[in-house]
Amino acid sequence: MYSLETIWGQALADGRFAHAYLLVGEGAATVAREFLLRIYCERQCRTCAICLKILRGTHPDVKWVEKEGKRIGIDQIRQIQKDARYQPMESPRKVYILDGAEHLSQEAANSLLRILESPPEYVIFLLLARSLRLLPTILSRCQVLRLKPLSLSQMREMFQSRGLDAHEAEYLLALTHGFPERLSDLDLEQSGSSPLKRKSETLKRLQGITNPELIEFFSEAKGLIEEREAALELLKRLPEKQPHDILETAQILSKLRSEKLEFFLQEALRWYRDLALIRESDELIFNRDQQDELKQKRAGLDIAELTQAIDALEGAHDALQGNANVHLFLESLLFTLAGSGGGRSPG
Repeated sequence: MYSLETIWGQALADGRFAHAYLLVGEGAATVAREFLLRIYCERQCRTCAICLKILRGTHPDVKWVEKEGKRIGIDQIRQIQKDARYQPMESPRKVYILDGAEHLSQEAANSLLRILESPPEYVIFLLLARSLRLLPTILSRCQVLRLKPLSLSQMREMFQSRGLDAHEAEYLLALTHGFPERLSDLDLEQSGSSPLKRKSETLKRLQGITNPELIEFFSEAKGLIEEREAALELLKRLPEKQPHDILETAQILSKLRSEKLEFFLQEALRWYRDLALIRESDELIFNRDQQDELKQKRAGLDIAELTQAIDALEGAHDALQGNANVHLFLESLLFTLAGSGGGRSPG
């Protein structure tokens, strides 16, 4: 199990920064932002000019690189190589974050390897990935930090230390999935309302809106609470939909930004996994605030169909990377999910 302090201690095992880190696992992007705060601000105060630039994504010495289409391409790495020749503008270090490093094209990976072999002394690379499917030569030049979730008891202790009541703690367990760094996405101190109040306000906004309006809300949602509640609402509506509604939903979802679609698929996987496990143990499920509803839904569902839905969702990430027609893939996936049940409980 890990905390950010543990990961940070591993990163600075010899008291110095490495030139390249590979953060592997869910929550890597959030951990990377925390890394940036620690690299650039000794206090990680989140209020100074430097911290605010990092949090807003405007620091001139931080370059965040994401895949264009399905890959991080050679031109993107060449731009990094060119940019890395110049000294930092405002700080001692320049940091390049490659989000989705397992999606480097072969040419891009070979090009990245060259700069990893002899980077400028002021450059730090943060490679973010869901798996270790990178060139062995790249792996060998990175300090690999695996991100694993905290236990439920550890998370509860942390929430209790913050003065949260039991209901709020259970909801935050559902939101964070064992990764405390996701709390930074909630902006608890600045939001002006409790997580449960924000949940209630979001659910009221979602009542009665059409499917296209719901997807638009999800697409534009900035907060973790709003994203998660909208994604669950979409999933709960699926079994009620007529075929033409499912086709329309697939078409609209196919136009979402890749990170939004990935978020939806991850929430879907957790939802259907919970439906399959809810009879076994309440402690095993992710959506802890949905236990009663999950139990009601599970009563009329077939485990074979749930297993089929889970298998489809587990393969969705890789399938989307290799499937040129996202729209058709989503049509097939949504029909599988709809056929597996898991929608609203009767009454």
